[in-house]
Formats: sequence, structure tokens, C-alpha cells
Amino acid sequence: MTNTENPFSGAAKNPDVKARRRVSYRRRDTPAGVLRALAGDRDIDVRINVALHPNTPTNVLQQLASDPNGTVREQVARNPGTPPEVLAVLALDLDSDVQEAAREALGER
Repeated sequence: MTNTENPFSGAAKNPDVKARRRVSYRRRDTPAGVLRALAGDRDIDVRINVALHPNTPTNVLQQLASDPNGTVREQVARNPGTPPEVLAVLALDLDSDVQEAAREALGER
């Protein structure tokens, strides 16, 4: 498969933020490695998408749970793949929206 046929080739390093957002937005075929690379993106919307993505690895969710942006942390709490121990930490977050999302998620498990 050539780079033009593979939508993920170089996706995390693409200078076009819209392209990085598209790849990070819940595409079922987005590989975990691409999501791992996008978790450190400077664009908040990309990190929010990664936090919500069903293919995001647990260790990446743990990393994003300490993101400086509260909305990113809130979306980590909303991801069904986030481990209970991470949710327990998020339930004590200084941001009330993060706390609420984490407590709701813990109550559902």
C-alpha cells in the first residue's frame, strides 16, 4: 500500500490540523499507534478526539487524564475504556465537569 492509499501514513505529523482531527475522530480503523502519537498534539480538539476514541490504548488514556485542559480530562472520563483506577483519580479533579463525568462513569461500572 502506498502513502496515498494509506490515510494514516504520516497522519500524526501532518501540518494540516483538519487532517489530524479527521484521523483522530472516531474512525474505527484508526490504529492505536496513530492515536498514541496524536495524544500529544498541540491542538486541543485532536486530544479531545483521542480521549474519546474507542481504540485509544489504556496507557494513553492514563496520560490524557493529566492533560492541562479540563475538557480533555472530561472526555477521558467519558471513554468506556478508561480503567476504574483512572476514573477514581478523575473523580477528585479540581474541575467539577471532570469530577461529574468520572463519578457517572464509576456509577455505571
